[in-house]
Amino acid sequence: MTRHGALALALLALHGGAAAAGPSVFGLELGHPVALAECPHQAMPVSGRKLYELMPSRTCVEDAAPAGPASGARTVVFTRTEAPPIVRDARLTLLEVGGALAGVRFATPGESAEDVVLGELTAKYGPPSSIHRERVQNLAGAQADTLTALWRGGVVDVTFYGTFGRLDQGQVTIDLPIGSAARRARDAAAHNAERKL
Repeated sequence: MTRHGALALALLALHGGAAAAGPSVFGLELGHPVALAECPHQAMPVSGRKLYELMPSRTCVEDAAPAGPASGARTVVFTRTEAPPIVRDARLTLLEVGGALAGVRFATPGESAEDVVLGELTAKYGPPSSIHRERVQNLAGAQADTLTALWRGGVVDVTFYGTFGRLDQGQVTIDLPIGSAARRARDAAAHNAERKL
């Protein structure tokens, strides 16, 4: 065996035999087109808008919403049996750049599942680059401890908010570098488009 052949075998072993495979999230390979069928739907007679089934029988993709904060983004809808336990409402939002998956974002069950989500992310991506813990309070006065964890400098950027807007909802974003750049550009454009006083 040549030196190059031995090196190739070592790299295959290090990467679990999938040297050509990129990072993936719940079976969706980042950097490649999403290969899921569109969810079953009916077209509304007048508007032509799609009315999707609430709980499809197979994991599938819904087209982009016509308006709202996720406008332009498609959504993966998992079946009840295929939904990852850390994904709230069995849905995740895709970030696609040039037809390829550049990142995903999904809600988590919030404060009650923070340790489970943090454990799964740490198992997959290693220890976070930074972690910040704080006490938060909702409008009713209920308090809870929450965290924000970041993974930077690897193949993907990961951001985990243990709670996000509500105690029973958190958020995870996993992006390739091109996805992170696209999110920053989109957020800057949205900020610049806001009405000024």
